[in-house]
Amino acid sequence: MKPHRIRMTHALLGRYGLLDQMQVFRPHPARDRDLCRFHADDYVSFLRSVTPETQQDQIRALKHFSVGEDCPRLRRYGDLYNENNVAISGIHTHAGPGGYL
Repeated sequence: MKPHRIRMTHALLGRYGLLDQMQVFRPHPARDRDLCRFHADDYVSFLRSVTPETQQDQIRALKHFSVGEDCPRLRRYGDLYNENNVAISGIHTHAGPGGYL
C-alpha cells in the first residue's frame, strides 16, 4: 500500500474512533538481507543503487532485471525501493509468529 493511502486509512480509522479498539504496529524498513530472502542479492543491490539520474547509465542492468519493461510509467526507482521496502517489511512483520515467515 502506498504511504499516502496508509496515512489516509489511519486518519479515517481515527475519525471513526476505531484506533482505540486496535493494536497498531509500525513496520520497520526491511533490511537488504530480509529482501534477499526472496530476491537475488544483485537485484536488491541494483534497486538500491539506481536513481532517475543514473538510469540512463544502467540500461543493460534495467533490461537484465526487466525493470520498466512491462510498466513504462513505473514511478521513480529510488521511491520504488524505499516505498516497497516499508511495505514488504509490514508484510514480513505480520506474516507469522516472531514477525517473519
